[in-house]
Amino acid sequence: MSISVFLFGLSLISLILILYIFLINKWFKTKKLLIEKIIMVVLIPICFLTAFGGYKYYSNDMGFSKNNLYLAYKYLIYNDFSEAEKKANKLLSVKPDSAEAIQIKSLVDILSGNYKKAEMNINDFLLQYKVNDKAKKKLNRILDLIKDIQANTSQNSINMDENQNNSNYSEANHPKIQHSINEVINSSISDILPSIKTVRKLDKIVEIEEKLKNNNDIDSLKDDVLKLAVENEDDIEIKKLEVKVALKMDDLDQAKNIVKEIIRKEDTFENRMLLTDIYAQQVRNSLNTGQYLFSSDYNSISNSSDPEIQVINEKIKKLNEQN
Repeated sequence: MSISVFLFGLSLISLILILYIFLINKWFKTKKLLIEKIIMVVLIPICFLTAFGGYKYYSNDMGFSKNNLYLAYKYLIYNDFSEAEKKANKLLSVKPDSAEAIQIKSLVDILSGNYKKAEMNINDFLLQYKVNDKAKKKLNRILDLIKDIQANTSQNSINMDENQNNSNYSEANHPKIQHSINEVINSSISDILPSIKTVRKLDKIVEIEEKLKNNNDIDSLKDDVLKLAVENEDDIEIKKLEVKVALKMDDLDQAKNIVKEIIRKEDTFENRMLLTDIYAQQVRNSLNTGQYLFSSDYNSISNSSDPEIQVINEKIKKLNEQN
């Protein structure tokens, strides 16, 4: 159960109790007892505060979902399948019943040539979760799309091992199929479109990331990111973009400090792994230059309870000791 549902429920219970006390006294034309007055004095602010808190959490949850879905679809448009899948997985980690996230993962698989995997994931999802008619219609449309692709694909291509590189050719590149995929993406974006201000911000994030991958002028991109950061203070996605720019400029200290800020607000395994990777890179650099790296700030991840991070930490420490 989400926090927003819990808070809304608590607000509703408080409201029912307030109305009960009020109506009982009005019905029997009695004066409120002292204990009833105390209860109402306590319940009235609880009712309003929990309702407001529930609304805030609900708005944040909706914003989180919409922003990640929008970014995922934009990455699909840019054929950045890895980033699109990351956003879908991020949403599924919070909302495992997200039909939109499964649709994105399925589109990634289709565009990568893994048609069987896409079909299996959708069917498994539909068996496991109850989805509304609109979501079911969208997923069934993807299944129909897969059938169209399979109808135009040889049996060998259909059964191709998913680990094999299918990038040389994919039936999904057929103009008719590509048109259908674009229709799905565009209609889905229309359904989850965030505010105009948010759309501009997210579009700019994707644009900068694509330029970073194409090794565009880093200095100008740094200025663009700085402008975004000023306009959207403490925005996690922009903080992550700042990290990518810092890493591109080999400014590991700056990247490390920003990741620490991100972890304080979004303490996920992925972010801790990123911080560990930065430390590992600093160790490699120190080995090459003969300098020692480790300092007190390494404690920010050295005590992590994640088994994989502990293994990496031990390797880093051994490298430093050998040096």
